[in-house]
Amino acid sequence: MANTEEEYFSAPEDDDTPIFNIHEKIIDRKDDNTFFIKLTFRELLAYTGYWCYNRTICSEKVAELYTSLCECYNIPFILHAIYDEKHNDPVRKLLILDGQHRREAIKQYIETNDKSWDCPHCVWICVYKYNNAETHQTAPVLDLFKKINNNRIFNMSELPDTFIIDLVKEICEIPHFKKQKAIGTNVQTNSCHSPCIHKKELNTLFTNNKEEIKATNLTLTQLVENVQKINHRLSMKSFDELYVPCQRNTEKVRYQKAVSKGFFLNLKNSKYTPDVWVKFVNEPNRL
Repeated sequence: MANTEEEYFSAPEDDDTPIFNIHEKIIDRKDDNTFFIKLTFRELLAYTGYWCYNRTICSEKVAELYTSLCECYNIPFILHAIYDEKHNDPVRKLLILDGQHRREAIKQYIETNDKSWDCPHCVWICVYKYNNAETHQTAPVLDLFKKINNNRIFNMSELPDTFIIDLVKEICEIPHFKKQKAIGTNVQTNSCHSPCIHKKELNTLFTNNKEEIKATNLTLTQLVENVQKINHRLSMKSFDELYVPCQRNTEKVRYQKAVSKGFFLNLKNSKYTPDVWVKFVNEPNRL
C-alpha cells in the first residue's frame, strides 16, 4: 500500500541525525576553558554570531576576502570566538571575537556558490569560555580581544567601544533604580515591561545615539547625573503633559506604576519615549 503524505514526510523513529554539540567538535584543548574546534562553513553560519560590542564590518575587506575564497582556499581561516553558555540565543552561543570579516565573506561565498550543499571547506576556531560575555564579563573579553591582536596600537574606530558599556553599567548602579528594580539585568531576556527597561535596551538606545552623546565630551559621572535629572524632570510632568488624549485611558496603569517606582525612563506611547529623552542626555534642562 502506498505511503500516506504524513508517513512520507515524517522522520523515522530511529532517526539518528546528529545534533550539534560543541564538545564533539573539539580537536585539541589547552584546558577546560580554551580549546580548538573545527566547523564546516555551513556550521559556522548556523552556530555562530558576533560579540555585540565588536567592530563595524568593513564591506571592502569582506569583498577582498570573498574574492580570495572564490580563487582558492589553500590557507584555512583561523578565527577566535567566545563560548557563552548563558547567552540568550538558544543556538548561537559561539560569539565571533576576531574573524567577523572572514565569517561575512564565508556567508557571501555560501550564498553564491553552495546551492547544492557540497562545499567541503572548514574553519578552525580557538574558543574561550566566558559566560555573560555581553554583560558582566565585557572587560576581560575586551582584554582578550587586545591580546589576540598582539596588543597592537588600535585606532579608536577599530576597538570595541566600551564607553557605552560603562555608561549603562553606571546607570544600573544608581541606588534608587536598583532599589526599585527598574532596570532588568536578566541575561535570559532582552526587554522589560514598561515602565521598567532592560539593560540591553539601554545599551541599544545609547549605542544608536553614541556620536551625539560623546560629542560634548561629558564624563560618565556627568552623563549618569543627567540621566537621573531626566528621570526627575519627567516625574514632574503631569499625566496630561506626558500623554496625548487618545492614549490616556490605555496608559493610566503604566503611569501609576511609574509613579510608584519613581522611574519614568520607559513610558512607551508617551510623548517622552526613550528615543525622545535620549536626545537631551547632554542638556537635560532643555527637556
